[in-house]
Amino acid sequence: MIEKILISTVGTGIIGPLFIPFINKISENVRNLFTIFLVGIIFIFNCILMQNSFISNVSYTINFIPLMDLVIKLDPLSAFMATISSLTSLVIVIYSIDYISHYENRTEYYTMVLLFVGAMMGLVYSTNLIWMYIFWEITGFTSWRLVGFFRSDKDFLKANKTILVTVFGAIIMLIGIISIGLEYDTFDMKNLIGKEIGMIPALLILIGILSKSAILPFSTWLPDAGVAPSTVTSLLHAAVLVKIGTFAYAKLFGTVFNMPVEFNYIMLIISGIT
Repeated sequence: MIEKILISTVGTGIIGPLFIPFINKISENVRNLFTIFLVGIIFIFNCILMQNSFISNVSYTINFIPLMDLVIKLDPLSAFMATISSLTSLVIVIYSIDYISHYENRTEYYTMVLLFVGAMMGLVYSTNLIWMYIFWEITGFTSWRLVGFFRSDKDFLKANKTILVTVFGAIIMLIGIISIGLEYDTFDMKNLIGKEIGMIPALLILIGILSKSAILPFSTWLPDAGVAPSTVTSLLHAAVLVKIGTFAYAKLFGTVFNMPVEFNYIMLIISGIT
């Protein structure tokens, strides 16, 4: 039962956005209610998963090519992050119904918001480093579209800056992930628990985390992204998106890899300066 809820939590947010443009043909009100319903379901599922995260060791595997199996696993840290982010998303989607009702591009707005929620679920529950990176990039894509929601030249410029900075960091992070995979012949976190990784791949991954979390020297994209609607700023930049970096740091360097204390000092100093 918990296994089915786990895969449904991720699948709802990934598959659901595909139907929003078609439902919009029926009625905008139905589209809005459909989006609220799906985000609400994701939140309820996460509440159930959170309740069982300390007593259930549940995982689900979808086979792709070697080293690229999508493995999603329930653990307390992931369930906590997923519950908080889905609750925040639900409140913001409900608030959005009135807030963006007089703007254009509303269908794309709800599509991107729901896709962001789905990518977030995939990111926090995934235990394969490559799939974690894929979901990481999907959140960046949806953020790019949402920051440029108003479609003016200034909005496009700020949105492009947002995705360029975060994608640059993500590509550097991918290099670090690949180097770890080549060294240990696996991208599955459960096979990497307690492994000592070199300072170079650790710093490469850290660059991706810093760029997403708007930590110096990558912090300039965050205030520029304020051209987005207030609901987008609340969801992506104040509440959820920037916190992805914090989550990734906690999961990778707190529960998976065995890092020297000097690495933690580096992060502490950088965060303090920021």
